[in-house]
Amino acid sequence: MQLKTKICSEKAKGLNTKSDKKALKNNGVQKPFKKTGRNPKTLRVGIIFLILLIMPLTKTNTRNAIPGIVVPNASQRKRCYEVIAQLDFADLGRGAMTLHTVDDVRLDMQGRTAAGDANLAVQIGGDVCASAVISHTALIANNTENQRGVSNAAISVLNQSLDTGNNWTLTGQLP
Repeated sequence: MQLKTKICSEKAKGLNTKSDKKALKNNGVQKPFKKTGRNPKTLRVGIIFLILLIMPLTKTNTRNAIPGIVVPNASQRKRCYEVIAQLDFADLGRGAMTLHTVDDVRLDMQGRTAAGDANLAVQIGGDVCASAVISHTALIANNTENQRGVSNAAISVLNQSLDTGNNWTLTGQLP
């Protein structure tokens, strides 16, 4: 036993931290965490399930340019931001119609996709300058805070569509 202790103490001279010394004590293997009695694979599956259960909202630039886009001038762009800001959660549940108008700029609900997603467009005259598709899963929000979050995210993707000239999508679901 004395020989083993002498070898260990010789090896330990160059070790500075407690964890390095523990690793030497455990035959060079540092244990990453205490045994909790839980199977790490079961814990991982549970975390993944929880993430899937509570999916955050995801804003995605489809990188698809809006066909026949009209690029607004400075005053039209200001009115576009104003009409987009008027969007609320109740508007996302409406059928095809003009939702809001500011002078010559309007926010239209184009209708629903086959999956039930809301298709929004900001138009100047008959030409589109911003568009977004809001997933039907994002529209399932039961409390006012989450509904406000969905409408704010929808406003954000419409603003980003206006800035980039691309179609944007909002997917996911809030608890």
